Amino acid sequence: WESFVEAWLSTNTCASASMEVPDFSVLTEVDFDAVMSDSGFSPDQTKRLKESTDKHKTYVRMMTWKMIAKAGNDIQATRLLLRKQRIFMPKVIRDEFESGLESMTRAFVGKKLAFQDPRNFREEAVMDYLETHVTMFEKVADAANSRLFREEVRDGGESS
Repeated sequence: WESFVEAWLSTNTCASASMEVPDFSVLTEVDFDAVMSDSGFSPDQTKRLKESTDKHKTYVRMMTWKMIAKAGNDIQATRLLLRKQRIFMPKVIRDEFESGLESMTRAFVGKKLAFQDPRNFREEAVMDYLETHVTMFEKVADAANSRLFREEVRDGGESS
């Protein structure tokens, strides 16, 4: 579940590409280094950004790629975990997790392709994900919850 939540959150961040971009025109050298450090940039990335003529554009591209890579890594880690744990899960729950991961994967691939070649971008997968990600998340959570609290449901109580 925790791995699924991490993949879901990083996919949301990737799909919406939400980020704050510093105003590089007013940053001192010390502030610039602090922003780079806080953003998790490597020394090579920091150097590349410092040498860039359009720091805003370079920063956005670098941050976008980091979001895409994180979503891809988190989705892959969740897929691997699901494969390892599938023998302990009923098929109905496994299917819900897999369906959610498929939705995330389509959004991730859409963003990755758009980043690599914007001329070939088809935004439908990303838009579909953004329109349905909350509902998808709730379906997976409800399926897992009903399995975890099946005794309460069977006794007539509510699952929470």
